[in-house]
Amino acid sequence: MPRSELHDLIVKLAKENEGWGYRRIVGELRKLGHRCSNMTVRKVLRRHGLEPAPRRSQRSWREFVRQHADQMLPRTSSRWTRSG
Repeated sequence: MPRSELHDLIVKLAKENEGWGYRRIVGELRKLGHRCSNMTVRKVLRRHGLEPAPRRSQRSWREFVRQHADQMLPRTSSRWTRSG
């Protein structure tokens, strides 16, 4: 694929998927059989005035478990049970 077509595809993926960052776009390009680096995607997006997706805050494992404990732990009627 010529360079300009690859650049057009990068811009298209970024515009259609605003939540995607550089790495996700590179991954999708690889699935389609194209190889390029994160830096290539970054440069192309900057050249077209597109910013990367905002970084998501990283939750700790403890915060994740607390948030989803009611779905992860077994329950019997209204009392919590311990298995083990």
